[in-house]
Amino acid sequence: MTATSVYEQWVRGLQAWAKDPMTNLDHLPSMTEESQPVAVFERLVERLSQALRTFTDSWADQLFVRLGDARDSFSQAQVMVDSQRMFARRLLLAQHRGLPQTLREALWDAAIADARSLQKELDDLAERADRQLGSTGEMTALFRDHTLTSLVEPGFPLAEFVAGRYADTHGYGRVEPTLDSSHALPVGLRGSTPRVLPTW
Repeated sequence: MTATSVYEQWVRGLQAWAKDPMTNLDHLPSMTEESQPVAVFERLVERLSQALRTFTDSWADQLFVRLGDARDSFSQAQVMVDSQRMFARRLLLAQHRGLPQTLREALWDAAIADARSLQKELDDLAERADRQLGSTGEMTALFRDHTLTSLVEPGFPLAEFVAGRYADTHGYGRVEPTLDSSHALPVGLRGSTPRVLPTW
């Protein structure tokens, strides 16, 4: 396999993206399942899964470090918007037109499931923190005003949000997927469920 193959270009792109989700992947070529040997396509799915795990770990670490450093409500809100915007980059990867339709659908379903799971963990952590601090629910309100699930609502302008041209996520509700999409995921993506988030 040459270094300029479609597979190799995608592997290099995903490695760069996992380290820096701001990496532009628009240049990556289109592929279909039929255009790649089965073993190659399965390796690509595993590479995608690895990239998502690396992304989620880094995303969670940055969120909690920055929240710990935030000293006022404005700074905390900015951290949450930045965190939403970073998570939205994962959603844009799931929509990449170079990926086969079936894989895009699986990635999107996995992203919805992970967004819901992560949001529940964030809400639970915030409620515990508010109880421990004896506050009136400021942390809970912060997380619920900046939900990850709002990003996967139909019609949400992901590209504009990531580019900073759209900032208001309050008009979008908390999506609740009605199907367990894990059965539809390629084998390599079934292990992409995010880790448990750290506690304060």
